[in-house]
Amino acid sequence: MTEKRRQFSPQFKAEAVQMVVGLGRSLAAVARDLEINPGTLGNWVKAWREENPDPAPATNPVEAAGVAEMESEIRRCSEPEALPWPVVELGRDGIKVCLTQIPEMHSIRKILA
Repeated sequence: MTEKRRQFSPQFKAEAVQMVVGLGRSLAAVARDLEINPGTLGNWVKAWREENPDPAPATNPVEAAGVAEMESEIRRCSEPEALPWPVVELGRDGIKVCLTQIPEMHSIRKILA
């Protein structure tokens, strides 16, 4: 019987990398604690270090994953024709609000529409 490959969320990966990069724990110890293959964790750490070559920024892997998720949502909301929900423009400054993931806002959308 074949065993299904485990899949890890971006948040899990970011926190595992943070343990190695941010806390200075050994890769082997973190992999053992999280019950994952050290090679897998090593790949995640290597990828993070390639994406963040400067030691100067104080961005840790958890923050980087959050920023990447927010940037993705911003890109998605910047294309109103691709959205199933309307984009509402507020005020004279042309600020656009995407109401996709705020269910409580549907009543506001009806008022503004």
